[in-house]
Parts: sequence; structure tokens; C-alpha cells
Amino acid sequence: FQPWEDEYEKLFGKSSEKNVIRYAGTRTQRIILLPKLQSADVVLLSFGLAGRDWQRLQRQWAKNMKKIFLIIDEAHHIKTIKMTTGGGELTTAAAVIELGKGATKRCILTGTPLPHDWYDLWSQFTFLYPDGEVFGTRNEFENLLLDPDADEIISKKIQSLWSRVTINELKKQLP
Repeated sequence: FQPWEDEYEKLFGKSSEKNVIRYAGTRTQRIILLPKLQSADVVLLSFGLAGRDWQRLQRQWAKNMKKIFLIIDEAHHIKTIKMTTGGGELTTAAAVIELGKGATKRCILTGTPLPHDWYDLWSQFTFLYPDGEVFGTRNEFENLLLDPDADEIISKKIQSLWSRVTINELKKQLP
């Protein structure tokens, strides 16, 4: 979390100590932190806690009536299309998608958006566009993948929605 706190201080010229909250700790400690979210500019938390506390966080956001810009850093951690775990709980990806529905704006950052196959993109795009306007429901997307032209169809759907920069392109632009 330190890089986010450092960048916050550089960008806004304000102390991260007073304006950035690390949402962490035991269940009781996290519950105590909830009212403090109202005054925070930035709230940092892990995927695990986002998955476990998504309903509690979403209720707090609604109570605070604060506009939320939710950023997932390392978004490849939510790449599964599965909705539930073997134990019947929401997967972290499904929980983070639900949490994102309470945000005004959403963004993902990842260096590996598609490490294995098209399935890896469904949750990332569904987080960004929770109404399903890119890929539709899980079932619709899984059916799309059965189409012999799936590669072409999916590529057309997302070409204007993402940006890919290779390391060699980046080296040309940066000192």
C-alpha cells in the first residue's frame, strides 16, 4: 500500500496519515474503521477483505452518500468467471464485482489481463461495466465462447475499451 500512499502525498500535497485509510485488521477493528471511511480520500484494502466485507463496505458507502472511484490494482487477481467457491461462497471476483456496483466510477490496472484465455476477461470487464453491456451474463459469455468466431467477436467488442502498451513501446516514450 505504501506506493499508493506516497503517490497520494505527491499528487495532492496532503498527508496520507490523515487522508488515507488502510482497511485491515480483525473483524472488530474493521467495523470500527467503517465510520472513518466518510472522511478518507483513499481507502486501501486487500482482495481478500474486499471479498469478505463487500456488503459491509457497500452499505457504508450508501450511508455516507459519497461518490466512490474504485480502482483494482493487479486486476488479474479477479480473473475467474466462476461465481461461487466449492464451499458455496462468492469467489473474490464475484464479490468484487458486487462491491463495484456501489461505486460511481471503476478502473482496473493490470499487467496481465489475459494470461490464459478469454474467460480471464469476463470478471474484469463485468467489474468495469456491471450492467453486462460488454459481455453479458456469465452464461451468455460462455455461450459466446462456443461460437467458432468467438476470437473475432470478442476482439471487436473490446478493441475500443482497453489499451495495450508493450515494454518496447514504453521504452521509446520514457527516458
